[in-house]
Amino acid sequence: MAARLQEQKGGEMDTRIAIIGMSAILPCGTTVRESWETIRAGIDCLSDLPEDRVDVTAYFDPVKTTKDKIYCKRGGFIPEYDFDAREFGLNMFQMEDSDANQTISLLKVKEALQDAGIDALSKEKKNIGCVLGIGGGQKSSHEFYSRLNYVVVEKVLRKMGMPEEDVKVAVEKYKANFPEWRLDSFPGFLGNVTAGRCTNTFNLDGMNCVVDAACASSLIAVKVAIDELLHGDCDMMVTGATCTDNSIGMYMAFSKTPVFSTDPSVRAYDEKTKGMLIGEGSAMLVLKRYADAVRDGDEIHAVIRGCASSSDGKAAGIYTPTISGQEEALRRAYNRACVDPATVTLVEGHGTGTPVGDRIELTALRNLFDKAYGEGNTEKVAVGSIKSTIGHLKAVAGLAGMIKVIMALKHKTLPGTINVDNPPNLYDNTPINESSLYINTMNRPWFPPPGVPRRAGISSFGFGGANYHAVLEEAEPEHTSAYRLNKRPQPVLMMAATPAALQSLCEAQLKEFEAAIKENETVKNTAYIKCVKFGEQFKFPGSIPATNARLGFLVKDAEDACSTLRAICAQFAKDVTKEAWRLPREGVSFRAKGIATNGAVAALFSGQGAQYTHMFSEVAMNWPQFRQSIAAMDAAQSKVAGSDKDFERVSQVLYPRKPYEREPEQDHKKISLTAYSQPSTLACALGAFEIFKEAGFTPDFAAGHSLGEFAALYAAGCVDRDELFELVCRRARIMGGKDAPATPKGCMAAVIGPNAENIKVQAANVWLGNSNSPSQTVITGSVDGIQAESARLQKEGFRVVPLACESAFHSPQMENASSAFKDVISKVSFRTPKAETKLFSNVSGETYPTDAREMLTQHMTSSVKFLTQVRNMHQAGARIFVEFGPKQVLSKLVSETLKDDPSVVTVSVNPASGTDSDIQLRDAAVQLVVAGVNLQGFDKWDAPDATRMQAIKKKRTTLRLSAATYVSDKTKKVREAAMNDGRCVTYLKGAAPLIKAPEPVVDEAAKREAERLQKQLQDAQRQLDDAKRAAAEANSKLAAAKEEAKTAAASAKPAVDTAVVEKHRAILKSMLAELDGYGSVDASALQQQQAVPAPVKAAAPAAPVASAPAPAVSNELLEKAETVVMEVLAAKTGYETDMIEADMELETELGIDSIKRVEI
Repeated sequence: MAARLQEQKGGEMDTRIAIIGMSAILPCGTTVRESWETIRAGIDCLSDLPEDRVDVTAYFDPVKTTKDKIYCKRGGFIPEYDFDAREFGLNMFQMEDSDANQTISLLKVKEALQDAGIDALSKEKKNIGCVLGIGGGQKSSHEFYSRLNYVVVEKVLRKMGMPEEDVKVAVEKYKANFPEWRLDSFPGFLGNVTAGRCTNTFNLDGMNCVVDAACASSLIAVKVAIDELLHGDCDMMVTGATCTDNSIGMYMAFSKTPVFSTDPSVRAYDEKTKGMLIGEGSAMLVLKRYADAVRDGDEIHAVIRGCASSSDGKAAGIYTPTISGQEEALRRAYNRACVDPATVTLVEGHGTGTPVGDRIELTALRNLFDKAYGEGNTEKVAVGSIKSTIGHLKAVAGLAGMIKVIMALKHKTLPGTINVDNPPNLYDNTPINESSLYINTMNRPWFPPPGVPRRAGISSFGFGGANYHAVLEEAEPEHTSAYRLNKRPQPVLMMAATPAALQSLCEAQLKEFEAAIKENETVKNTAYIKCVKFGEQFKFPGSIPATNARLGFLVKDAEDACSTLRAICAQFAKDVTKEAWRLPREGVSFRAKGIATNGAVAALFSGQGAQYTHMFSEVAMNWPQFRQSIAAMDAAQSKVAGSDKDFERVSQVLYPRKPYEREPEQDHKKISLTAYSQPSTLACALGAFEIFKEAGFTPDFAAGHSLGEFAALYAAGCVDRDELFELVCRRARIMGGKDAPATPKGCMAAVIGPNAENIKVQAANVWLGNSNSPSQTVITGSVDGIQAESARLQKEGFRVVPLACESAFHSPQMENASSAFKDVISKVSFRTPKAETKLFSNVSGETYPTDAREMLTQHMTSSVKFLTQVRNMHQAGARIFVEFGPKQVLSKLVSETLKDDPSVVTVSVNPASGTDSDIQLRDAAVQLVVAGVNLQGFDKWDAPDATRMQAIKKKRTTLRLSAATYVSDKTKKVREAAMNDGRCVTYLKGAAPLIKAPEPVVDEAAKREAERLQKQLQDAQRQLDDAKRAAAEANSKLAAAKEEAKTAAASAKPAVDTAVVEKHRAILKSMLAELDGYGSVDASALQQQQAVPAPVKAAAPAAPVASAPAPAVSNELLEKAETVVMEVLAAKTGYETDMIEADMELETELGIDSIKRVEI
C-alpha cells in the first residue's frame, strides 16, 4: 500500500485505471468482437420474445391497462451460447438450480481473465477481487417460490369442490412445472453468490461482492472496483454486471410502470420516441492500476480516469430523474478524473428512449458542456446510446455502453446511434443545435483537437435517483501493432507455375474450406482456423516470379472464401487458357503472367476538384497510417491559423455529422472551398500512399495534377511530411484570400471533345489552365472572358462544363497569391528527388530540376501540362499508373492518353465515392500485386481472435444455453409426462359429480395438525419402502456381479484394459470410507468384493516353459460395472449417463461434495 501511494504524478496519487481485459455477451453478439461488428453495421437487434422467456400467448394483451397482462412483446435477447458445465465444476442438478446470471457470469469472467492474459482456471491463488452489478431479484428464485404456491392451489381446488384424489393429482402436475427444492437451490438463486461462485471457480482471493443500484448497478461496480485498487488489497479487479431477467415478472413490472415502447424499436434521443425496451446480457472488465499495467507490459484497451456518483435527493417521485442530480454526478466525475470537460468529444448516454428522461439527460449534459466549451461553441460533443441497438439491459446498461466506448476509443471511431431522425428539444425547449451537443447517427473517424487525447463519458442512471458517470481515455494516440477487432477482408494472392496448376491449387483449397466448414459443426473453430491459416499462407509474398500464373482477391471468412473459390473454379472450367480476366462481383483479378514492372511504376496524386465529404471514411476508421496523415494536417492547420479562430479543422470538414432528417442533405460546398479542399485532398492522398509505402510500394515515377504535385514532392523524398502540410495549409489560405491581397474574380471551365488538346484561346483575359488529355482542356480567366470563350467553343462543337472554383487558378490572375507564396516557399527545406524516383513537373511537363523552389514559384500562374507529363513518363518506361486520391479522374485521363498501348495498367485506390473506401483500397492492392508490383503482407493491423485459434471438439457436457433458466432434457420429459399422463377430473370420466354432505363442525386447528402428522407418516413410510427396495436391488446386482466375476476369472478369455473399472472402484471405495460415522449403511457386499487383478506380463522364464494365463475380466462384466457406476453418478448429479466421462473429477467437474458422497 505504501509503495502504491508513492506512485505520484505531479505530487498527487496516480488514480488512472487500465482496462486490460474485457468480455461480453449482448443481444448484438456473443463476444465483444461480434458486438462491435454489429454496432458498426448499425443493426437493430431487438426482436420478439422467445418462447423460453415468456409465454406471450398467455400473458400478452395490447391494452396497457388490462390487469395481469403485458402490452409489450419485444426486447433484446442474447444469442444462444455454448457452456461446458464440466469446465466450471457444475453438474446438471446444479445447472438447473442456478440462475442464468451465475452461469453466464462464470463464462464471461473466464473470458475477461483470458483476454487479460491470465490463466483463469489455473489452480494457484490470484490476488484478484470480483465485484459485480447484480440488480433486483434473480428470476430463478421466482420459479422456486412459485412451486411453493401449491398450497394456494390446493386450497382453491378444495374450495371449488374438487375430489381429494384429483386435488393431489392437480397439485403434483402444478409442482412438476417448477424446479424442485434441493441442496443447491439456495445458492443457485442468491444474487451475491454470483461473485462468490466466480472467486471460488477461478481461485481469486480478493474481495467479492455484488452491488445493486438498479440500472446503474454496473457503474457502481466499476466505482467500487476502482476504490479497491486504489485503497484496498487487490492487484487486479474483475468487475462488470449480468442481467438475464427478461422474465414475465420483469415484463409485468415495466408494463405497469408503464414505460415500454409501443413501437417495435427503441428511438433513443429522437423526438418521436415512444419508450424503452428491455434486454439481457453480461459484460466484464479486468482492471489494474495504470502504472502496474504499463510496468507489466499489459495490453491496455482503454484508461478509466474517474467514476463518480450522486443522488437526486427529493424528487417528484421515485421514478422521476432530475437535471440537477445528473449534472452533479457529471461535475463530480470530471473533478475526480482531473479532466476538463472541454476535452471530451463523446458521451455514451443513458438514453433509454423515454421522452422525458432523454430530454432531462440531454439538458444536464448541455449545462455542463456548454459551460466548459464556452459560448458559441456548438456541436462539439457526440452523444449516443447503445439502447437503440440492444435495448435497456438494466443492471448491465452502463457496462454495455462502456464496452461500446472502449471499442470506439480503441478503433478511433465515433459509432453511430440508430433510429434517430430528429433529436428532441432540450427540457427548456432549446434546439439541440444551439448547444455543445449533437446526436451522432453514423460511424465516423474520431479526430480530437491536436494535442488532446480521445476522451469519452459514460452515464448510467437507476431508479431511486442513482446517478453515475465514468470518464474514459484512449490508451494510445495511435497504434503501432495489430489492434483491430472488427474483421476486415484480407487480400490474398495465389500463384502457380501455370494456369492449370493454379486451377488445381484453387480446387484443392476449396475442398479444404468445405471440409473445414463441415467439420466446424462438431469441432468448433475449425473454419475460423482454416481462414486465418489461408490468409497467412497466401498473403502478399513481396515478390512473384514473372512467369507465374497468379490471382488475388479479398477474404473475410471461410464461407466468403468458399464462395469466391467456387466462382474461380467455374471460371477456370470455362477457359483455362485466357491471359487475364476479372470477376467484378467477387473482386478476383487473374493474370497468366506478370507485367514487367521494374522501372515502370508511376504514382499519381489527385488535385483540387475531386474532393468530396466523407472521402476515405472507412479507410480512416481502419488504418493508423491514414489517421496519422489527417491528424498531422489538423495540427499543421491549427499552427498556420494561429489566433484566427474562424476556421474548422480539416477532419471536421472532411467527416461532419450526418444531417438530421429536417435539415438539408449533405453537400460538398464547404469542403470545396480552397481553404479546406487543398489540405483535405492532400492529406487523404498521402494517407493512402503511406499505407502502400509501408507494404513496400516504391514508385519509379511521381507526378501530380496541380495541388497533387506537392504530394508527389513528398513521394519523391523532396520534403518532410509535416513541413509539406504546413506549406499546403499556407498555400490554401493564400489562394483562398486569407493571407494575401485579393485576387481578381475569375473562373474555370472544362472543354471536352475530339482534339481538345489543340484548341486556341481567342477571348481576352482567358488562358489555357490545364492540358489534361487529348479530349480535355481546361480554360481559366475572368468571368466575362470565360463566358465568351465558352460560347465560341460550344459553337465549334465542344462540350463546355463550368468548374466549381473560387478563382482563375493557373493563370496570370493568381500573381498576387503567387508572390505571397514565394515567401513561404523560401523558408521550406527542399531536397533533391530520390535517385530511384523521377519527379515530373506540371510547369514543364518534364522531370524536376535539382532545386524544386524554382519550379514551384511558377506553379500558381503556369498552365498544368499534365498531358505532356503522362506522355513523357510513358516514353521513359512508365506502364503501371497508380492514382492516390479521391475518385479516378487521373486514371481516366491516363487511360485515354495511352489507349494505344495495351501494356498500360491504371489503378485507382478510391475509384468511386459511393462505396466502401477500405474495400476499394484493398482491391487496388490486389490488382497491383496481380499485375506484378511487389507488396509485402499489406495489412498488419488485423488482430486474430486468440480464443478461436484452438479447435475444440464439443464435449458431452457442453450445453447450448440461452438466458432462460436451464432445464435438462430429462426434466423436460418428466414435466411433459406429468402434464400429459391422461389424468383428468374424475367426474369428467363419466362419474356423477359428488354432492358433498354438510360438514360437521370440527376443530380446524386440530384437523390441520392431524393432516400434517398423517402426511409425515405417509412420507416416512414411502421413503422407507423406497430405501428397502433400492437396498434389495443393489444387493441383487452386487451378488450377480460377484458371481460373474468368479466365472470370468475361471475362464481364459483374452485380457482387456481394466482402467475404467479400477478408477470407479477407487471412487466407490473413497465414498465408502467417508461413510464411517454417518450411520449404518449396508455396504458389506461391496466391501467384501475383491478386486480382480489386472493382467500381468509374466517374467521371462529360464527355460522355455509356457506361463499360465493371468485371470481376465470379461468385456461384459466391464460394461455392467461401468453401467452401475454411471447410473449411480447420474442419479446424484442430474447428468445423462452418456454425458459422464471416465476421467471426470468428482468435486471439480461432477460437483459431488461430501454431502453428495454420503447420499451416494
